[in-house]
Amino acid sequence: MEKQLLTNSNDIRVLLITYNGGLFFEEQLASILPQKRLESIHIYDDASDSSFKSKLIEYNSAKNITIHFNSKNLGVVANIKNAIRNNLDAKWLSLSDQDDVWEGEKFERVGQIIDKLTVDEQKLPILIYHDMSVINQQNEKIAPSFWELFRHGQHAHNLKTLLLE
Repeated sequence: MEKQLLTNSNDIRVLLITYNGGLFFEEQLASILPQKRLESIHIYDDASDSSFKSKLIEYNSAKNITIHFNSKNLGVVANIKNAIRNNLDAKWLSLSDQDDVWEGEKFERVGQIIDKLTVDEQKLPILIYHDMSVINQQNEKIAPSFWELFRHGQHAHNLKTLLLE
């Protein structure tokens, strides 16, 4: 079987899950928008209050941002599943919580891994996941590794352990 390299300059779609996420939302969005390889951002709001919905509506006309409002609160897991189900046409998906602040090189670094991956004609699914730093409300790093802080580094990182977590 012939293998093909999966690469594109703007091939990663971000699924941003929100629910009344006013405190860090703008900073988070500002950390995602300049990412290289960003295709678009799809925000899935889980029936937030009217003040946060108003804030989201301000971004609805922004380039590369689409807002989806749930008519009722689904809960975080169901909202993530809904977002994924509605974006199966994307080449790559990246999930984001409403309080993440991304490092400027996140997609460049992930993109290097993507560029090394190949899939055969069966188009097997690929999952990339990684550790993160933990910061406080002032964006000061309080732990260099989430995995080490919560002892996730003590077991093998494979599909079985990932699914169990």
